Amino acid sequence: MSEYQYYEFVAVDRQLTRDEMDQLRSISSRAKISSTHFCNTYNYGDLKAQPEQMLRDYFDAFVYDSNFSYRRFIVKMPKACFDRRLLERYFPGEHSCFKPSRDHWLIEFCYSDEDCYDDNWWEEGSEGWMGSLLSIRSELMRGDYRSLYIAWLAALEDDEVAENAGEIPVPPGLSDLTASQSALCDFLKLDKYIVEAAAKNSPDASEVNLESCIDNWLDDLPLAHCKKIVKSLLLDESGAVRAEKIASLLKAERNDPAVSQQTTAELKNKARELKAEGLRRAEEERRKELDKYIVDVAAKEPAYWRRVDELFEKRGSSAVYQELSTKLRDLHLVAVREDKVTAYKKRVADLQLRYAKKQSHWQAMRRANFDATTVSGS
Repeated sequence: MSEYQYYEFVAVDRQLTRDEMDQLRSISSRAKISSTHFCNTYNYGDLKAQPEQMLRDYFDAFVYDSNFSYRRFIVKMPKACFDRRLLERYFPGEHSCFKPSRDHWLIEFCYSDEDCYDDNWWEEGSEGWMGSLLSIRSELMRGDYRSLYIAWLAALEDDEVAENAGEIPVPPGLSDLTASQSALCDFLKLDKYIVEAAAKNSPDASEVNLESCIDNWLDDLPLAHCKKIVKSLLLDESGAVRAEKIASLLKAERNDPAVSQQTTAELKNKARELKAEGLRRAEEERRKELDKYIVDVAAKEPAYWRRVDELFEKRGSSAVYQELSTKLRDLHLVAVREDKVTAYKKRVADLQLRYAKKQSHWQAMRRANFDATTVSGS
């Protein structure tokens, strides 16, 4: 299997200069580069730069995907958004993590399975991850920590959290994730039942009124300080000053998430119980759908047998073979349900006599793993 690696960077707070774009071109001659974007795919070789350094120098978000079960999503956040103690709670493991720089945090969400290649990587489409995940950055700036908690749950599933450890603070709204947070669960291949189990201890989300926060802040601010802030906002073309100030206001306004009393072992057990119940319900629903389907086929049984005859009369083709196998399987389901298997086998035996020369039809059904018990002697 050939190697596949996908790199994508996005600048949110500012546009890149022409000199910066030229510097990026020296890193890759084939990458798609614009004033806000860098994207490249590698089948041989690799990116000639460290993604973390490119984030520090140029960009605000990064997605990496590959076909060997390793993927990363990193956002660059103003330091005013978090203190180290909070981040240490949510990132106890080696995969998802945080790294400091002078003015920012690099918050990394990582999935890794070192034991296997990902045979289905192409189904998800690497190109779509950045669009699905990018809003997590603005959510974090508004003080929404659900994505951090999702990273902690992924560490828990990877056994990077001790079984007897207490659960960390559960943010509000875990039972009603945003589209980006749901995409992050998919990106990290997080079992939905562990999220559902944790959500049992999550209060409903409540929006902080930003306008009210600003009013309260301005009421206590000296006039000279107000002038200084207005000047910095007007001179800041990137919007970074505004983002950092709003982040600090919202951080001060929000209450710390409540700490659950259950241990991680209890959380895992609850997830297993929910999964077992979910599988039981899914199986029950599948059986109901199958019963309904069989009743519908039984009502049309004579027409099904006539169609089987028509298909044997037709010239062989993949479409004919597929429909023939499906029709006979459906008729066998009816026979089993109505205790008419002997009559069914007799009709199949009659088909074998009448269409003995249609060996390609019978062979095609065997290649399609048609149940031998439904075609006696074939």
